[in-house]
Amino acid sequence: METKQSKLIRGVEFFYEMVKASVYFWFLLLKNGLVYGILPAVTYTMMYSTTNEKKEEKFFSVLKKRRTVIPYGKLISMAWFLTGSLLAVTYFLMSHKDTHSFGLFQVASLVFFFLFTIYLCWVAWFHVKGVIKINCYALSLDQLVRHPVKSLYIGSLIVTASLIAWVNLFVFCCIVPGLFCWLVEKGLCKNQSATPTVTEMR
Repeated sequence: METKQSKLIRGVEFFYEMVKASVYFWFLLLKNGLVYGILPAVTYTMMYSTTNEKKEEKFFSVLKKRRTVIPYGKLISMAWFLTGSLLAVTYFLMSHKDTHSFGLFQVASLVFFFLFTIYLCWVAWFHVKGVIKINCYALSLDQLVRHPVKSLYIGSLIVTASLIAWVNLFVFCCIVPGLFCWLVEKGLCKNQSATPTVTEMR
């Protein structure tokens, strides 16, 4: 009985930490101006949810903490935001045009945005691991291709998160960002020895 209770307590504590991590994600996203905020938000939410920072520091202290500026972070975030916005606007403006060429463009744009999001998660993970050199962006692209299983794992999380947002936006906002970042970090850390470049670039 005690074991079940302890598991329940740990489960409740984990849920609470993921909610706080999600709040932190939205805080960072807004703090960085939405357009420029996705990479810092994913990076530092991942860092918060997977380190002892959430246990050793009070949550409000974490909110006020000054973070290291990510090189080209605003540029990558803006490119991601504009790509997603362009895809959404194009879809709504031209969805009534049932043409083959538009269908191909739509699919190609969606695939590009999907891969861009996976790439952004790789970049965030390398920053969490301390790889903050400029060429980590090239390294992230290399790892995206070199480790397709891990990239597909991130992709499956993106699809799942999108479905949750479609079904229940409130649940998505409350827990999914924190849980997503936690799962990405844990998934990429598996068999980390298969990514020797992480150690080499530190």
